[in-house]
Amino acid sequence: MLRLSLACNPQPLEPVDSVLVFVRAQLRARDLSPGAHNPATANQLLSLLLGPLRAYVNPLRVLELDNYASLLESQNERTRKSVAVALLTAILQRNTPMTVEGEVSGIVRLCMSLIGRPARPQPDALSGADVSALATSADDEDLAEEQGLLARLVHLIRAPDVAQQLHLLTIARDAFSQGGDLVRYTYPAVVAGAARLLGPYAAMEPKDEDTRAEWQRRVRQLCRFIQTTVSALVERAAGSTAVAELALQLFLMAAQAASVSAAFRDNAALEEAAYEFVVQAFTIYEEHINESRSQYQALVLVINALQASRNFSPENYETLAAKCVQHGSRLLKRTDQARVAYACAQLWWKTLPDSELIPPPAEPDQDEAEIERAHAVRVDAERTAVERHNNGDLVLSHLQR
Repeated sequence: MLRLSLACNPQPLEPVDSVLVFVRAQLRARDLSPGAHNPATANQLLSLLLGPLRAYVNPLRVLELDNYASLLESQNERTRKSVAVALLTAILQRNTPMTVEGEVSGIVRLCMSLIGRPARPQPDALSGADVSALATSADDEDLAEEQGLLARLVHLIRAPDVAQQLHLLTIARDAFSQGGDLVRYTYPAVVAGAARLLGPYAAMEPKDEDTRAEWQRRVRQLCRFIQTTVSALVERAAGSTAVAELALQLFLMAAQAASVSAAFRDNAALEEAAYEFVVQAFTIYEEHINESRSQYQALVLVINALQASRNFSPENYETLAAKCVQHGSRLLKRTDQARVAYACAQLWWKTLPDSELIPPPAEPDQDEAEIERAHAVRVDAERTAVERHNNGDLVLSHLQR
Protein backbone atom coordinates (compact mmCIF):
# COMPACT_ATOMS: atom_id res chain seq x y z
CA MET A 1 0.00 0.00 0.00
CA LEU A 2 2.78 2.41 0.87
CA ARG A 3 4.73 1.71 -2.34
CA LEU A 4 1.56 2.09 -4.38
CA SER A 5 0.72 5.42 -2.77
CA LEU A 6 4.25 6.80 -3.24
CA ALA A 7 4.48 5.54 -6.82
CA CYS A 8 1.11 6.91 -7.95
CA ASN A 9 1.13 10.29 -6.22
CA PRO A 10 3.79 11.02 -3.61
CA GLN A 11 2.57 14.56 -2.90
CA PRO A 12 -0.36 13.91 -0.51
CA LEU A 13 0.83 12.98 2.96
CA GLU A 14 -2.42 11.51 4.30
CA PRO A 15 -2.25 8.12 2.50
CA VAL A 16 1.33 7.55 3.63
CA ASP A 17 0.56 8.62 7.17
CA SER A 18 -2.48 6.33 7.32
CA VAL A 19 -0.28 3.34 6.45
CA LEU A 20 2.14 4.30 9.22
CA VAL A 21 -0.76 4.55 11.68
CA PHE A 22 -2.01 1.10 10.65
CA VAL A 23 1.42 -0.50 11.06
CA ARG A 24 1.93 1.16 14.45
CA ALA A 25 -1.50 -0.06 15.61
CA GLN A 26 -0.76 -3.64 14.49
CA LEU A 27 2.53 -3.66 16.41
CA ARG A 28 0.79 -2.36 19.52
CA ALA A 29 -2.05 -4.87 19.21
CA ARG A 30 0.41 -7.76 19.16
CA ASP A 31 2.39 -6.16 21.98
CA LEU A 32 5.66 -6.85 20.19
CA SER A 33 8.79 -5.29 21.60
CA PRO A 34 11.45 -4.18 19.07
CA GLY A 35 13.67 -7.13 19.99
CA ALA A 36 10.84 -9.61 19.40
CA HIS A 37 10.61 -8.91 15.64
CA ASN A 38 11.94 -11.76 13.53
CA PRO A 39 14.49 -10.76 10.84
CA ALA A 40 11.94 -10.87 8.02
CA THR A 41 9.57 -8.54 9.90
CA ALA A 42 12.39 -6.18 10.84
CA ASN A 43 13.52 -5.98 7.21
CA GLN A 44 9.98 -5.25 6.05
CA LEU A 45 9.64 -2.46 8.62
CA LEU A 46 12.99 -1.05 7.52
CA SER A 47 11.89 -1.08 3.88
CA LEU A 48 8.64 0.64 4.85
CA LEU A 49 10.47 3.43 6.71
CA LEU A 50 12.96 3.93 3.89
CA GLY A 51 10.18 4.23 1.30
CA PRO A 52 9.33 7.91 1.89
CA LEU A 53 13.03 8.87 1.92
CA ARG A 54 13.51 7.35 -1.51
CA ALA A 55 10.31 8.80 -2.95
CA TYR A 56 10.48 12.41 -1.76
CA VAL A 57 12.74 14.82 -3.59
CA ASN A 58 13.06 16.80 -0.36
CA PRO A 59 13.97 14.37 2.47
CA LEU A 60 12.70 16.88 5.03
CA ARG A 61 9.15 16.02 3.98
CA VAL A 62 9.23 13.01 6.29
CA LEU A 63 9.01 15.53 9.14
CA GLU A 64 5.49 16.36 7.94
CA LEU A 65 4.40 12.76 8.49
CA ASP A 66 2.89 12.85 11.97
CA ASN A 67 3.48 9.17 12.72
CA TYR A 68 6.87 8.61 11.09
CA ALA A 69 8.99 9.52 14.10
CA SER A 70 6.88 7.54 16.59
CA LEU A 71 7.00 4.42 14.39
CA LEU A 72 10.75 4.75 13.93
CA GLU A 73 11.33 5.14 17.67
CA SER A 74 9.48 1.87 18.33
CA GLN A 75 11.95 -0.12 16.21
CA ASN A 76 15.13 -1.90 17.21
CA GLU A 77 18.51 -0.16 17.20
CA ARG A 78 19.63 -1.60 13.87
CA THR A 79 16.53 -0.30 12.07
CA ARG A 80 16.74 3.12 13.69
CA LYS A 81 20.40 3.50 12.78
CA SER A 82 19.85 2.35 9.20
CA VAL A 83 17.05 4.87 8.70
CA ALA A 84 19.08 7.65 10.33
CA VAL A 85 22.08 6.99 8.07
CA ALA A 86 19.82 6.88 4.99
CA LEU A 87 18.16 10.15 6.02
CA LEU A 88 21.46 11.97 6.59
CA THR A 89 22.88 10.62 3.34
CA ALA A 90 19.85 11.83 1.39
CA ILE A 91 20.02 15.30 2.96
CA LEU A 92 23.75 15.62 2.27
CA GLN A 93 23.61 14.27 -1.27
CA ARG A 94 20.78 16.63 -2.20
CA ASN A 95 22.33 19.54 -0.26
CA THR A 96 19.02 20.19 1.48
CA PRO A 97 19.24 23.21 3.81
CA MET A 98 17.54 23.36 7.20
CA THR A 99 16.27 26.87 7.84
CA VAL A 100 13.84 26.70 10.76
CA GLU A 101 13.82 25.26 14.27
CA GLY A 102 11.29 22.53 13.47
CA GLU A 103 13.50 21.09 10.73
CA VAL A 104 16.64 20.98 12.87
CA SER A 105 14.91 19.55 15.95
CA GLY A 106 12.96 17.07 13.81
CA ILE A 107 16.04 15.70 12.03
CA VAL A 108 17.92 15.50 15.32
CA ARG A 109 15.06 13.49 16.81
CA LEU A 110 15.13 11.00 13.93
CA CYS A 111 18.91 10.63 14.31
CA MET A 112 19.07 10.10 18.07
CA SER A 113 20.19 6.52 17.53
CA LEU A 114 23.44 7.88 16.05
CA ILE A 115 23.99 10.63 18.60
CA GLY A 116 24.18 8.42 21.67
CA ARG A 117 27.07 6.00 22.10
CA PRO A 118 25.83 2.42 21.65
CA ALA A 119 26.71 -0.16 24.26
CA ARG A 120 29.53 -2.43 23.14
CA PRO A 121 28.65 -6.12 23.18
CA GLN A 122 30.71 -8.16 25.62
CA PRO A 123 33.23 -10.35 23.76
CA ASP A 124 32.70 -14.07 23.90
CA ALA A 125 35.34 -15.79 26.01
CA LEU A 126 35.75 -18.45 23.27
CA SER A 127 36.08 -16.02 20.37
CA GLY A 128 39.61 -14.91 21.20
CA ALA A 129 41.21 -11.50 21.64
CA ASP A 130 42.09 -11.09 17.93
CA VAL A 131 38.49 -11.44 16.77
CA SER A 132 37.34 -9.04 19.49
CA ALA A 133 39.98 -6.46 18.48
CA LEU A 134 38.97 -6.69 14.80
CA ALA A 135 35.31 -6.20 15.70
CA THR A 136 36.16 -3.22 17.88
CA SER A 137 38.22 -1.64 15.08
CA ALA A 138 35.36 -2.09 12.60
CA ASP A 139 32.89 -0.64 15.08
CA ASP A 140 35.12 2.40 15.60
CA GLU A 141 35.33 2.98 11.85
CA ASP A 142 31.55 2.76 11.49
CA LEU A 143 31.13 5.06 14.48
CA ALA A 144 33.47 7.67 13.01
CA GLU A 145 31.63 7.53 9.68
CA GLU A 146 28.23 7.96 11.34
CA GLN A 147 29.43 10.86 13.45
CA GLY A 148 30.96 12.41 10.35
CA LEU A 149 27.50 12.46 8.76
CA LEU A 150 26.15 14.32 11.79
CA ALA A 151 29.01 16.81 11.68
CA ARG A 152 28.45 17.48 7.97
CA LEU A 153 24.77 18.03 8.69
CA VAL A 154 25.67 21.10 10.78
CA HIS A 155 26.96 22.88 7.67
CA LEU A 156 23.48 22.64 6.11
CA ILE A 157 21.92 24.71 8.91
CA ARG A 158 21.21 27.97 7.10
CA ALA A 159 18.85 30.28 8.91
CA PRO A 160 17.70 33.53 7.26
CA ASP A 161 19.49 35.71 9.85
CA VAL A 162 22.49 35.36 12.14
CA ALA A 163 20.50 35.41 15.39
CA GLN A 164 18.32 32.54 14.23
CA GLN A 165 21.40 30.72 12.94
CA LEU A 166 22.96 30.82 16.41
CA HIS A 167 19.68 29.52 17.88
CA LEU A 168 19.66 26.57 15.47
CA LEU A 169 23.31 25.81 16.23
CA THR A 170 22.39 25.79 19.92
CA ILE A 171 19.68 23.20 19.25
CA ALA A 172 22.17 21.01 17.39
CA ARG A 173 24.81 21.39 20.11
CA ASP A 174 22.38 20.52 22.90
CA ALA A 175 21.34 17.40 21.03
CA PHE A 176 24.92 16.34 20.32
CA SER A 177 25.77 16.79 24.01
CA GLN A 178 23.85 13.58 24.71
CA GLY A 179 26.58 11.66 22.91
CA GLY A 180 29.13 11.86 25.74
CA ASP A 181 32.67 11.80 24.41
CA LEU A 182 31.34 11.48 20.84
CA VAL A 183 31.13 15.28 20.83
CA ARG A 184 34.76 15.20 19.65
CA TYR A 185 33.32 14.42 16.21
CA THR A 186 30.39 16.85 16.18
CA TYR A 187 31.32 19.88 18.32
CA PRO A 188 34.10 21.11 15.98
CA ALA A 189 31.54 21.58 13.21
CA VAL A 190 29.29 23.53 15.59
CA VAL A 191 32.18 25.78 16.66
CA ALA A 192 33.22 26.37 13.05
CA GLY A 193 29.65 27.32 12.17
CA ALA A 194 29.51 29.75 15.09
CA ALA A 195 32.91 31.29 14.25
CA ARG A 196 31.69 31.95 10.71
CA LEU A 197 28.96 34.16 12.18
CA LEU A 198 31.53 36.69 13.43
CA GLY A 199 31.95 37.99 9.89
CA PRO A 200 28.24 38.71 9.33
CA TYR A 201 28.05 40.27 12.79
CA ALA A 202 30.95 42.54 11.85
CA ALA A 203 29.06 43.69 8.75
CA MET A 204 25.99 44.42 10.89
CA GLU A 205 27.75 46.87 13.22
CA PRO A 206 25.29 49.75 13.69
CA LYS A 207 26.27 53.41 13.64
CA ASP A 208 23.50 54.35 16.04
CA GLU A 209 24.60 54.21 19.68
CA ASP A 210 21.13 53.10 20.80
CA THR A 211 21.31 49.86 18.79
CA ARG A 212 25.04 49.36 19.24
CA ALA A 213 24.59 48.06 22.79
CA GLU A 214 22.25 45.31 21.54
CA TRP A 215 24.74 44.44 18.79
CA GLN A 216 27.56 44.11 21.31
CA ARG A 217 25.37 41.94 23.55
CA ARG A 218 24.71 39.54 20.69
CA VAL A 219 28.40 39.40 19.79
CA ARG A 220 29.27 38.59 23.41
CA GLN A 221 26.58 35.90 23.38
CA LEU A 222 28.14 34.37 20.27
CA CYS A 223 31.62 34.40 21.80
CA ARG A 224 30.27 32.86 25.01
CA PHE A 225 28.63 30.12 22.93
CA ILE A 226 31.97 29.30 21.28
CA GLN A 227 33.83 29.29 24.60
CA THR A 228 31.35 27.04 26.42
CA THR A 229 31.16 24.61 23.50
CA VAL A 230 34.94 24.15 23.25
CA SER A 231 35.26 23.93 27.04
CA ALA A 232 32.59 21.21 27.09
CA LEU A 233 34.49 19.36 24.36
CA VAL A 234 37.61 19.27 26.55
CA GLU A 235 35.64 18.15 29.61
CA ARG A 236 33.81 15.35 27.78
CA ALA A 237 37.02 13.90 26.33
CA ALA A 238 39.24 14.43 29.40
CA GLY A 239 42.59 12.71 29.09
CA SER A 240 42.69 12.73 25.29
CA THR A 241 45.67 14.70 24.00
CA ALA A 242 44.26 14.69 20.46
CA VAL A 243 41.03 16.31 21.63
CA ALA A 244 42.98 18.87 23.67
CA GLU A 245 45.00 19.81 20.59
CA LEU A 246 41.79 20.08 18.58
CA ALA A 247 40.23 22.34 21.23
CA LEU A 248 43.32 24.56 21.18
CA GLN A 249 42.99 24.91 17.40
CA LEU A 250 39.29 25.78 17.72
CA PHE A 251 40.02 28.53 20.25
CA LEU A 252 42.71 29.95 17.97
CA MET A 253 40.36 29.82 14.99
CA ALA A 254 37.77 31.82 16.94
CA ALA A 255 40.47 34.25 18.14
CA GLN A 256 41.55 34.94 14.57
CA ALA A 257 37.96 35.44 13.46
CA ALA A 258 37.48 38.04 16.24
CA SER A 259 40.86 39.78 15.90
CA VAL A 260 41.33 40.23 12.15
CA SER A 261 38.16 41.91 10.85
CA ALA A 262 38.42 45.68 10.40
CA ALA A 263 34.83 46.01 11.64
CA PHE A 264 35.94 44.78 15.09
CA ARG A 265 38.85 47.20 15.32
CA ASP A 266 38.92 49.44 18.40
CA ASN A 267 36.01 47.45 19.82
CA ALA A 268 36.83 46.64 23.45
CA ALA A 269 34.24 43.88 23.75
CA LEU A 270 35.51 41.98 20.72
CA GLU A 271 39.14 42.47 21.67
CA GLU A 272 38.35 41.09 25.11
CA ALA A 273 36.69 38.06 23.53
CA ALA A 274 39.63 37.41 21.19
CA TYR A 275 42.06 37.82 24.10
CA GLU A 276 40.05 35.35 26.17
CA PHE A 277 40.08 32.81 23.33
CA VAL A 278 43.89 32.92 23.21
CA VAL A 279 44.09 32.70 27.02
CA GLN A 280 41.87 29.61 26.90
CA ALA A 281 44.21 28.12 24.30
CA PHE A 282 47.14 28.71 26.65
CA THR A 283 45.18 27.07 29.48
CA ILE A 284 44.64 23.95 27.38
CA TYR A 285 48.34 23.99 26.49
CA GLU A 286 49.38 24.15 30.13
CA GLU A 287 46.93 21.58 31.50
CA HIS A 288 46.49 18.99 28.74
CA ILE A 289 49.47 19.03 26.35
CA ASN A 290 52.52 17.40 27.90
CA GLU A 291 54.45 15.74 25.07
CA SER A 292 57.43 17.81 23.87
CA ARG A 293 56.69 17.68 20.14
CA SER A 294 53.01 18.47 20.68
CA GLN A 295 53.95 21.45 22.85
CA TYR A 296 56.21 22.83 20.12
CA GLN A 297 53.50 22.43 17.46
CA ALA A 298 50.88 24.03 19.70
CA LEU A 299 53.11 27.03 20.37
CA VAL A 300 53.67 27.49 16.64
CA LEU A 301 49.89 27.55 16.14
CA VAL A 302 49.48 30.21 18.84
CA ILE A 303 52.28 32.32 17.34
CA ASN A 304 50.73 32.06 13.88
CA ALA A 305 47.37 33.20 15.27
CA LEU A 306 48.98 36.22 16.92
CA GLN A 307 50.92 36.93 13.72
CA ALA A 308 47.62 37.14 11.81
CA SER A 309 45.85 39.30 14.42
CA ARG A 310 45.32 43.01 13.84
CA ASN A 311 42.97 44.25 16.53
CA PHE A 312 44.82 43.70 19.80
CA SER A 313 45.86 46.70 21.87
CA PRO A 314 49.62 47.01 22.58
CA GLU A 315 49.12 45.86 26.19
CA ASN A 316 47.16 42.72 25.32
CA TYR A 317 49.40 41.89 22.38
CA GLU A 318 52.58 42.19 24.43
CA THR A 319 51.09 40.05 27.21
CA LEU A 320 50.19 37.24 24.82
CA ALA A 321 53.50 37.46 22.95
CA ALA A 322 55.42 37.34 26.24
CA LYS A 323 53.44 34.23 27.15
CA CYS A 324 54.63 32.58 23.92
CA VAL A 325 58.24 33.50 24.73
CA GLN A 326 57.88 32.16 28.26
CA HIS A 327 56.49 28.79 27.18
CA GLY A 328 59.02 28.55 24.35
CA SER A 329 61.90 28.90 26.79
CA ARG A 330 60.57 25.93 28.78
CA LEU A 331 60.51 23.44 25.90
CA LEU A 332 62.53 20.31 26.47
CA LYS A 333 64.73 20.43 23.36
CA ARG A 334 67.11 23.30 22.66
CA THR A 335 66.35 23.12 18.95
CA ASP A 336 62.63 23.64 19.65
CA GLN A 337 63.47 26.55 21.96
CA ALA A 338 65.51 28.19 19.20
CA ARG A 339 62.75 27.72 16.60
CA VAL A 340 60.12 29.21 18.89
CA ALA A 341 62.40 32.15 19.78
CA TYR A 342 62.88 32.85 16.07
CA ALA A 343 59.12 32.62 15.46
CA CYS A 344 58.42 34.92 18.42
CA ALA A 345 60.83 37.51 17.01
CA GLN A 346 58.55 37.81 13.97
CA LEU A 347 55.67 38.82 16.23
CA TRP A 348 57.29 42.27 16.50
CA TRP A 349 57.91 42.69 12.79
CA LYS A 350 54.77 42.03 10.76
CA THR A 351 54.02 43.17 7.20
CA LEU A 352 50.88 43.28 5.12
CA PRO A 353 50.57 40.21 2.86
CA ASP A 354 51.30 40.87 -0.81
CA SER A 355 47.90 39.48 -1.77
CA GLU A 356 46.20 42.45 -0.07
CA LEU A 357 48.25 45.00 -2.03
CA ILE A 358 46.58 44.05 -5.32
CA PRO A 359 43.45 46.13 -6.04
CA PRO A 360 40.29 44.20 -6.93
CA PRO A 361 39.24 44.24 -10.61
CA ALA A 362 36.72 46.93 -11.49
CA GLU A 363 33.28 46.04 -12.81
CA PRO A 364 32.35 47.30 -16.30
CA ASP A 365 30.22 50.11 -14.84
CA GLN A 366 32.77 51.17 -12.19
CA ASP A 367 35.45 53.83 -12.33
CA GLU A 368 38.82 52.08 -12.16
CA ALA A 369 40.56 55.13 -10.71
CA GLU A 370 37.99 55.39 -7.93
CA ILE A 371 38.43 51.70 -7.14
CA GLU A 372 42.19 52.15 -6.87
CA ARG A 373 41.84 55.17 -4.59
CA ALA A 374 39.48 53.31 -2.27
CA HIS A 375 41.83 50.34 -2.27
CA ALA A 376 44.79 52.57 -1.40
CA VAL A 377 42.90 53.95 1.60
CA ARG A 378 42.06 50.44 2.78
CA VAL A 379 45.65 49.26 2.34
CA ASP A 380 46.93 52.19 4.42
CA ALA A 381 44.46 51.36 7.21
CA GLU A 382 45.34 47.68 7.17
CA ARG A 383 49.08 48.37 7.06
CA THR A 384 48.72 50.58 10.12
CA ALA A 385 46.85 47.84 11.96
CA VAL A 386 49.39 45.17 10.98
CA GLU A 387 52.49 47.20 11.80
CA ARG A 388 51.25 48.84 15.00
CA HIS A 389 53.23 46.42 17.19
CA ASN A 390 56.49 46.43 15.20
CA ASN A 391 59.57 46.97 17.35
CA GLY A 392 63.01 46.41 15.85
CA ASP A 393 64.78 46.36 19.21
CA LEU A 394 62.62 43.47 20.45
CA VAL A 395 63.23 41.57 17.22
CA LEU A 396 66.98 41.94 17.63
CA SER A 397 66.93 40.92 21.29
CA HIS A 398 65.02 37.71 20.50
CA LEU A 399 67.29 36.82 17.60
CA GLN A 400 70.36 37.30 19.78
CA ARG A 401 69.08 34.67 22.22
